[in-house]
Amino acid sequence: MISKTRAAEQLMAKMKRVVRAGGPDPKFNKDLVQLQLEYRNANFPDETFQRALKNAQLQPVKTAKLTLLGPCGSVFIIESEGLSQKKLLEFLTASLDKVLLLLKA
Repeated sequence: MISKTRAAEQLMAKMKRVVRAGGPDPKFNKDLVQLQLEYRNANFPDETFQRALKNAQLQPVKTAKLTLLGPCGSVFIIESEGLSQKKLLEFLTASLDKVLLLLKA
């Protein structure tokens, strides 16, 4: 059985993803309504859900941009959003390094 602390961490992480994808209003975000039901099923009070929703709204979204010069002079612009710009850039560069290794092979 999963501990209550672990369940809370998982639900809060899911809350961040759901709010980022569909917005903080339950009227327009059906995934947020589903998540509220998950909070209730995990025996968390509604205050916990509201507090997590407020925290998810307060965290600013950072944007990371990479511009690459491709074959035949083509330009690739990759833009990504997340909570940490440093982690986004690290992830994008690591992913692109893997792609470049596959292309060279």
